[in-house]
Amino acid sequence: MRLGLHIGIPGGAAGTEAALRVVTETFFADGTFATPAKFFGPDGVANRLKVEGWGAGGSAQINAGGGGGGEYRRLDSFAATPSTGYAFVRGAGANDADGGATTFHSTALVATGGLARVNGGTGGTGGTGDVGFNGGDGTAGTDTRPGGGSAGSSGAAAGATPGEPNGAAGAPSAANRSPGSGGRSTATTRSAGANGSLRVTYQIPATAGFPWLVAEIAEARSIGATTSLVATVPSGDVGDLLVAFVGADGVPDVSATGWTLLGQHDETGALCTAAVLYRVATGSDALTVALTASEECAVHVRRYRSAGTPEVAFADGSSTNADPPSLTPSGGSADYLWVAAVAWDSNTALTVTGFPSGYQGIRTGPQAEISVVIASTSRQATGSSENPGAFTSSTEQWVAATIAVPPA
Repeated sequence: MRLGLHIGIPGGAAGTEAALRVVTETFFADGTFATPAKFFGPDGVANRLKVEGWGAGGSAQINAGGGGGGEYRRLDSFAATPSTGYAFVRGAGANDADGGATTFHSTALVATGGLARVNGGTGGTGGTGDVGFNGGDGTAGTDTRPGGGSAGSSGAAAGATPGEPNGAAGAPSAANRSPGSGGRSTATTRSAGANGSLRVTYQIPATAGFPWLVAEIAEARSIGATTSLVATVPSGDVGDLLVAFVGADGVPDVSATGWTLLGQHDETGALCTAAVLYRVATGSDALTVALTASEECAVHVRRYRSAGTPEVAFADGSSTNADPPSLTPSGGSADYLWVAAVAWDSNTALTVTGFPSGYQGIRTGPQAEISVVIASTSRQATGSSENPGAFTSSTEQWVAATIAVPPA
């Protein structure tokens, strides 16, 4: 899994800062990425970006096989100029067409889309970047055939099985999945491949007075139902605040030995649940999420510095655009780090294409054999309350959380 690193070197070596906070931005449409005036790569080197792209999936063919999944490509340390714009294209899926390539700064990064072909499209391959993994091939044959899975950030897809982690798959019971999965075929219909996506990770100097993000684990998830899920805890300093956002199918009770349950909320129709766990780091930190019933689940784990005890509020619904609630922390006005997070039931072709305005974050795409999807975002802001605004998402049941992390 991707691990964002905190560089904390007092009087640091050349090109590093004593206190840097991680920023991750995910994009779902074409645009221009504007570099900050001062920034560092995840490795602490000045004026560097980590850039990841997923190509779009290829279209399926009616009664003739699924489309290919999109390729994954990554630039580990892209040299960028401060206060400069870098254009990117988010690969698009369309009916009866190959998946579009996701590109960054012309051809610096190219993640190729999957193909649309009779008897199953081939997964995306042959792009450019420091690291790359192929998309999965669409399933050949007549009747219902899933598309190929998109590649993961650490491995290639295989057929409809997504690459791990962060890949997505064309499921046999849904029209399409995202990002980058191939379209699904039936005897009478076909779907377009899912759009691709682009993710940029970097570090900026921490703002005095605020808690800040120093490391994060993009995702841990179960493939199939389970009562226990082990998640990697990002490394850092003793005394850091560790926060885990857990989403699960159904409504099992959530717990973890050595962690405090800040809160849990079940969707009104009992189709999904979300929980927030936290602990103060001791240097021997581990996380095993326990469920009281065997269900599919996923978790994001983040590590914060100069942070006090968090608070949370929940809301739920069955609609488009999952909307985290307003939260007024008990500590009054302060320099908070605010987190907006959502867990969705995912029995249909859920799409998530935007975060609350002003927030930056990481996203989990829908997966094969997993019926819950989570996303989490954050921002720093001074105030006595926060209403993050909605995610841009398709219709599903959801539980949303707003978390306030106060300064220490």
